[in-house]
Amino acid sequence: MSKRDQESNSGKWVILTFVLVILVCALSVGLFMYTQISK
Repeated sequence: MSKRDQESNSGKWVILTFVLVILVCALSVGLFMYTQISK
């Protein structure tokens, strides 16, 4: 495995982690809003 392959692979993981964090934040905010509205 060459050095460049490893670099692009880590970049992919950074993007995946970033997307996951955004999804979790959106879900928690959505759930919070939902519980506030349904009260």
